[in-house]
Amino acid sequence: MKAEVTMREIARATGRSPRALRRRQDAESWPYRLEPGASRYPLRLYPVSALPAEIRAAVEARFNGASTAPEGPGASDKMSQSVPPERRGRKPSGCCPEAWAAFKADWLRPERRTAADSLRVVLRIAGAKGWAPVPGYAKYYLRRVRRELSPQAIALARYGPEAAGRAAPPQIRDRGALASMEIVCADGHRWDVRVEFPGGSVGRPLLVGWQDIRSGSILAWRIGESETADLYRLSCADMLWKHGRPGDIIVDNGRGIASKCLTGGMPNRYRGKVLEEDPEGLLTQLVGPGHLHWSKPCSGQSKPIERAFLDFATGIAKDIRLAGAYTGKDTVSKPHNYGKREIPLEEFKRVVADGIARHNARAGRRGLDMDGRSCDEVFAACKDESGVFGKQLEAGELARWMLAMKSVTAHRENGSVTLFGARYWSEELAEALALRPKSQRRVVVRFDPENLGRPARVERPDGRLIAVAEAQGRVPYLSAEAAKKTAKARAGTLKAAKAELAARRRLDEAGLGALLDECAGPAEAGPELDLPNVLELNLEIPADPAEGEEDLDLLIEQGQEYTLERALGGVGE
Repeated sequence: MKAEVTMREIARATGRSPRALRRRQDAESWPYRLEPGASRYPLRLYPVSALPAEIRAAVEARFNGASTAPEGPGASDKMSQSVPPERRGRKPSGCCPEAWAAFKADWLRPERRTAADSLRVVLRIAGAKGWAPVPGYAKYYLRRVRRELSPQAIALARYGPEAAGRAAPPQIRDRGALASMEIVCADGHRWDVRVEFPGGSVGRPLLVGWQDIRSGSILAWRIGESETADLYRLSCADMLWKHGRPGDIIVDNGRGIASKCLTGGMPNRYRGKVLEEDPEGLLTQLVGPGHLHWSKPCSGQSKPIERAFLDFATGIAKDIRLAGAYTGKDTVSKPHNYGKREIPLEEFKRVVADGIARHNARAGRRGLDMDGRSCDEVFAACKDESGVFGKQLEAGELARWMLAMKSVTAHRENGSVTLFGARYWSEELAEALALRPKSQRRVVVRFDPENLGRPARVERPDGRLIAVAEAQGRVPYLSAEAAKKTAKARAGTLKAAKAELAARRRLDEAGLGALLDECAGPAEAGPELDLPNVLELNLEIPADPAEGEEDLDLLIEQGQEYTLERALGGVGE
């Protein structure tokens, strides 16, 4: 027989909440004694014999095996009204399979309905179908579904595969063995700031940044209106100019970085239609196809630069110098001064440059292998002594990154290339491309997008230089100087072609004709025909046909054949 019970045991026996029982205990002054427990608060023990009649009956029925019949008048009615039958220490009667299946079908959905809403649906269907028994409280269904299904299955049904996959711990990658510039990653970040662009338009700018994996330092960045291939190309050129060539590159499959001008030639690019004549991209030529890696799409954990973007969103976008231009991370997070002003682009770039410099120089980093140092300190301490990573590019290699690229087909007759209305030509182009098959006239033109009048580099798809072609701009209509220059170029091309033809051709037309005569042999004499001299014949036709002569018009009307023998008057019959 159990003589004393705790408040939690009383609540478990009666089905009431401990808070409600404690309020009643304070009001009715139930006797108890204090006993030191495991926690810092002493444990209250209540004598069973001193409890109210209905509570004592429930406690004795649960712990002491006594009768559940309450003592005193009206106690039975009070117990039946305060505690549901299924919660008086007895298991519920269960749930019919149809109702249980209906609850799971409604609750295990991506819309994530509450258990109470799903229960209302079950009760509505049960009333129409006559299902029984059907418990009427939601906790029964929640306890049962969590008992029968694993947390991963529930997360998969209600939150999706990503939430279910988080049940497995993420991998921890070792950065301590890396050197600076051994691995870099790139990505774009949309700012939550209203900026006025030079053209007068207002929008949220986009930053393309390059980060060193070992130190976390931001190596280079550029800001533009959208995430384009030119923005990636120019920002990578800044990185190469400041820090040299990286060993490996990690990028995502966005349209900007996955364009053919940057990653063309990659076997697993999966962006756009892959053609055999596609040129090799700049990144493919820089590090090779085996050192350019694609990160998992829509996965911030695969790119460490996303952690730096979080600092940008909180530390730079909310700078006091940008007050009034901050938009918030989404439509429901707008500040009350939203749209107060727009920041000019150049002023915004100055704020971003200052914020990124402070981000790289901030000491006390607690990341893996950082040891409390700043990103700049780790980058300087982990430089590759062998010179393999971070090797500076030559001037010619670096200049190619400052030029835009486009694949075109050269002109069939003169080998010129036309780009955005500008035509480029040189004698080397005419020699290498003119009158060649179309497959051999596919070239890559690298040009300055800001000044199409500057010379352009014309290369083979594999990167071999053909020529540096000058822009052939428009000239005045009656310009004699331009006409002389064009005539001189044509004369030079014709003279070079004649000289080459004379040097290459060892046999002229007369010599080839003599060879053919020798191969033919003596000519055979044909049969001689005794034909009259046509000049001595009388071919005059009289005006009136004489008797016995044939009328030409009559012959034509009769459809007869007018032959030479008829015209000659029977000669040769």
